[in-house]
Amino acid sequence: MIPIGVSLFSLFRFPITGPFDWTIIGMTVGVLLIGWALFGFDFADVNPIARASLIESLKDGVIVVDSHCIITDINPAAIELFLISKQHLGQHLDTLISDSIYLPSLDLNDTYPHQEIMLTNKAGTTRDIDLRASPLLDRSRVLRGWLLLLRDISDKKKLEKALQLQSSRNEALAEIELAINQPHELAGVLQKIVNSTVKLLPAPGGVTILMWNKETRTFERAESSLSPENISRLLRRAKQGRGSASWIIENQQPKLVPDTREDPFGEQDILTSQGI
Repeated sequence: MIPIGVSLFSLFRFPITGPFDWTIIGMTVGVLLIGWALFGFDFADVNPIARASLIESLKDGVIVVDSHCIITDINPAAIELFLISKQHLGQHLDTLISDSIYLPSLDLNDTYPHQEIMLTNKAGTTRDIDLRASPLLDRSRVLRGWLLLLRDISDKKKLEKALQLQSSRNEALAEIELAINQPHELAGVLQKIVNSTVKLLPAPGGVTILMWNKETRTFERAESSLSPENISRLLRRAKQGRGSASWIIENQQPKLVPDTREDPFGEQDILTSQGI
């Protein structure tokens, strides 16, 4: 518009302009303004387009919030993770994440640490989430909001728990083997076996080792993690009959019965009250 306006101004030759043609100057000023607009405001920059495309294609969830923690943008991965829609734009972050999270300050020395939170989506499914928040600053270094990167680590946490459980079981088995092979008194060996078995198995009712007395044909306490009154009750219940206790004695082999109320070897419910 500037070159056109200057040309018309020169065409009608207003008295204040004289015979001088201002068109060239107008065109020069117009080109400079267009260049400043393109490059000064990044109108010709492809980086914003590339960034938007990258965020949309990320498998990790991305949420952008302003300085008041109002959600201003959310990518498809986060929508799938939360099972929500774009209608949550404009709502507070608390509507999605109830756990307390750390939003870093403007301190340049801030390391923006990873945070692990529990996230329950609209379907009621709870997931383990690794969250990292980064501040969004404008060119004047003024805080405008935060970018939240969310990664689902539920499978990783399950694997870690499984490995930890397996490691504990291996350690307990090694302690039992060591206790048996080392030259100790029987009482010490049995105590180590009881302690290791408590760690090895989910035995909330405790662990007891019973010894069978052939002469009196009764069970006797060898070692236990139970209280004396519970042991007495256990010894009264663990009598020779048609249950697992009889099978173990007759076959001289150990047998694991997870729930003695469903003893497949008969009606005897040995150790039922102890959950062994």
